[in-house]
Amino acid sequence: MADVSRNSQQRRRLPSRCSPGRLLLVLALVTGVLATTVAADEPVAAEGVEQHDQIPAAEISEFVRELIGRQMIVTAVKPRVRRGEIHVDITCQPNSKNVVWLILFNQMDEDYQHSAQEYQTQGLVQELHETVRFNRNTYHTSMWVQSDDDAVGLKLPDGRLPEAGTAALWSAPVDELMRRFLTDNRLPGATIALSWNGDVVYDRAFGYADVRAQTAMHPASVMRIASLSKPITATAVLQLVERGRLRLDDPVLPLLRQNGVLTDVPPADPRWGQIQLRHLLQHTGGMAPPDDFDPMFQSGWLANQLGQQRAVTAVDVIRYQASQPLQFTPGMREAYSNVGYNILGRVIESATGLTYEQYVRRRILDPAGMKSTRPGRTRVKDRAVDEVTYHTQRDSKVLPFWLGQQRAAELVRNTELVPEPYGRWDLEMMDADSGWTSTSADLLRFVARLEAPDQPLISSESFRIMRQAPAHVDPATTFTWYGFGWNVRTAGAEDGYSLWHIGSLAGTSSLLFRRSDGFAGAVLFNCDTNPQGRQAATELEPLIHQLLNDLSPPQVSVSRPD
Repeated sequence: MADVSRNSQQRRRLPSRCSPGRLLLVLALVTGVLATTVAADEPVAAEGVEQHDQIPAAEISEFVRELIGRQMIVTAVKPRVRRGEIHVDITCQPNSKNVVWLILFNQMDEDYQHSAQEYQTQGLVQELHETVRFNRNTYHTSMWVQSDDDAVGLKLPDGRLPEAGTAALWSAPVDELMRRFLTDNRLPGATIALSWNGDVVYDRAFGYADVRAQTAMHPASVMRIASLSKPITATAVLQLVERGRLRLDDPVLPLLRQNGVLTDVPPADPRWGQIQLRHLLQHTGGMAPPDDFDPMFQSGWLANQLGQQRAVTAVDVIRYQASQPLQFTPGMREAYSNVGYNILGRVIESATGLTYEQYVRRRILDPAGMKSTRPGRTRVKDRAVDEVTYHTQRDSKVLPFWLGQQRAAELVRNTELVPEPYGRWDLEMMDADSGWTSTSADLLRFVARLEAPDQPLISSESFRIMRQAPAHVDPATTFTWYGFGWNVRTAGAEDGYSLWHIGSLAGTSSLLFRRSDGFAGAVLFNCDTNPQGRQAATELEPLIHQLLNDLSPPQVSVSRPD
């Protein structure tokens, strides 16, 4: 086993914020899904078990953050008094079961008792507890866990699922597909809308908007749309290109410096200077997240890394991303990047002098009649009146990201766990990449206005550009690619194509498509996966296309939306 305490060069040295003998309270917020790099000289035992001895108080916070980043879990802890200060010995191993855990160091009796009562009430179990006497006081170190076995599975009401919306003879196969799909995949609820040549012809809801309250889903139920936000952002950028405010070949760095995002933060990789707007639109900017680490979903971790006790902003995330090396030269290949689309939100602000939300509302939502589309909110208390409750298949609780923004004294008294969709990440920060809420019908209004004969959101030339393949893709041999905000698939006759996008967040799965035959569809779920962990929208997509392939357009009775 490695013992890093005997070689001070093996552990990153931090400036001490405590004078000798002062105590430091550390709360480690761990969810089992974080991933980041650790110092290359960190020793690791062959079995994955590590021993780290005599860690001083000034270093324990950074040390535990490294454990979080490496997806490790503490298995033993021993505080000791050494040279007038409490040091800690820690044993750890890989967190292979993704156990939710938290650990507090050096709590006095009253604070420890309060924390213990709170955590037990929230269903946590005390896994470790050690004490040490120092200056006539007893100090507690405790670790609390919630294993996956402690999480309750999603329980749906018995009986037939409720339905809402006008049914028609032609749509009976769609009704039956949705009933069967929700039942077979144990999903609480969904809304689905279909359009034919721009007219909404089907708008129905199935299941429950809130399982516990047994509130039925309604066609007008509002849900998070996750990455379906990206086509909206791409449309905004193309509008600004049409108006001469931006060019697709514009380098991103000057635009970010113009609005102060990267004024005093030079990028770590000189290839940042090669990133153009078209690269961000097509996910070819080189910002592939290493080990699936996406900083857009790690605001609590990032607050700790930045040492700040305020909310992390999109600007903070972009500055962090600029401090990391690119994974490849821009334009060489595709790697999906939420940060890239968030940067586009800041570019829109730089080009217009408006907030991202203000611009999108004025130039896209209002012209398209998308009255139910609005920015999403993270916390359950901020949920809109007509918004659903989001569910996951395992009703586990997580430590909310905002705990990383509180002072130690506040953390001791305020560490309530929350359902995963309401605190694992900061939805407000994701505005341009994943942040909108909407209805299925509103999303089809957006699709229809992209190529409407009168007052379209973008010109026919911009709509053609939206479908372009990136430079590294040969459309003659490749039949699917990521265009500007959309996945593109060649289909049907010559020059035929289909557009689609899928979105996913904890508690949300979404699908939006525009087919070459005139059909378009939007489906929103208030649960992200089935019990086997497969994304709801991904599972439904081939089934809905197969059904529409067999549905004859003349059978469709058209009624125009408001």
